[in-house]
Amino acid sequence: MREKNDSSSQIDRVELAAELLGEGYAVRLVVRGYSMQPLIPDGATLELKPAHVSQLRRGDVVLIIANAVSNSEVETGAKLFLIHRLISLKVGPDGIFLVQTRGDESFQFDREIVATPLNLLGKVTAVKANGQLHDYTGSLWRSLNALLGWASFNQSRLLSGRTLTSKPGTKLQIIERKFFSRLFYFLRRYGNRF
Repeated sequence: MREKNDSSSQIDRVELAAELLGEGYAVRLVVRGYSMQPLIPDGATLELKPAHVSQLRRGDVVLIIANAVSNSEVETGAKLFLIHRLISLKVGPDGIFLVQTRGDESFQFDREIVATPLNLLGKVTAVKANGQLHDYTGSLWRSLNALLGWASFNQSRLLSGRTLTSKPGTKLQIIERKFFSRLFYFLRRYGNRF
């Protein structure tokens, strides 16, 4: 269990990282939490670089400030910093970018937010975990992250009974469900070895 001082010092470090990213600097940050397991385990060191929303694509792992999720957070002005996978990126008719993220371990999407330099702070470019450094800018990781972004976006559709390309109850729907269940099983079991 973490003590309160540890938690507040972690928040201070994230706020400092957010400020430096906003000024155009790359940062390294040790993260706490389990929402991005197994590819980003608790205690991993992330390298983040500033990124404009127009440079991002589905599957990128980003640092965002999400909307407060409870009235007490609104009253205290609490910020909710998330390092999650970008699963949806839309451009509105007025040129405003809307983004939605999700943790790899979560079955729920985060709230959709309007992306601005004040709340979409940076992109994860490298992860150091379990003694290994993973360069997220390489073609293997870009491809894997794109696949995970696509799978994360579509997994909820499959779990709710909807399908990507087939009618309910068909052989193709069964194949789609097996594909996703095996993909996420594989990542949970072997993701820390990449």
